[in-house]
Amino acid sequence: MSEGQGLLEVKSLSKRFGGVTAVEDFNAVVRDNHLVGIIGPNGAGKTTILNLLSGVYPCNSGEVVFEGRNVAGLKSYEIGRLGVARTFQNIRLFEDMNVLDNVRTAYSWRARYGLLQAMVGWKGVNIFERAVEEKALHWLDKVGLYKHRHEYTGSLPYGLQRRVELARALAGEPKLLLLDEPAAGLNPAEVRELIEFIQKLFDELGLSIILIEHRMEVVMRLCHWIYVQDFGRTIGQGTPEQIRKDPVVIKAYLGEEFE
Repeated sequence: MSEGQGLLEVKSLSKRFGGVTAVEDFNAVVRDNHLVGIIGPNGAGKTTILNLLSGVYPCNSGEVVFEGRNVAGLKSYEIGRLGVARTFQNIRLFEDMNVLDNVRTAYSWRARYGLLQAMVGWKGVNIFERAVEEKALHWLDKVGLYKHRHEYTGSLPYGLQRRVELARALAGEPKLLLLDEPAAGLNPAEVRELIEFIQKLFDELGLSIILIEHRMEVVMRLCHWIYVQDFGRTIGQGTPEQIRKDPVVIKAYLGEEFE
């Protein structure tokens, strides 16, 4: 996995918060149409890695090379416009807006008009807004939320709110999607549905995905390659089958369940 150029190449990435090293010398490659997992116990630095890749945090050292360009140091919205989208462990939605409008916000930066043009009814505004609505409805249909499009997001069950956040991320038509614990808060039946859903999206859209998840059934069934973090450092990497048998990984994280 480490050989050759990928869609994303992470080189010696490190992040410190005061005297605490959250991520130390992280290296990874994500190829086109590849699904990569990052696992590890709480405090291993997994979410920090996603925050570094998406520009939420600046790195102390290292490179994040996306499509041949080092994007380390760019703002989140700049990285997003290059084709990287993400979801969050704690859902970040506009609960007082309906589902459709939540997804429409993903297109706001594409508008080519200002407040004045909107106030005077410039015809380009209506053309743009109709196109945005069509695209947003497409993604809501893709994630199975079309019938909920006019409902307030805050009124939806937790599992459906997860899908709203995913639809909004997909609306940016990313080449790389970062998923931070998408199964968090879901019951076993919902987790099974999520696995099938992510696999379907992956097959249909052909995008690359980096997945952080504590539910091992999600990681083991979906991922092609897995990185294992512990106290900010990578202690193992490989295919799901290799990770299951790695004694260092078993001792640090997986436990008897995977021995």
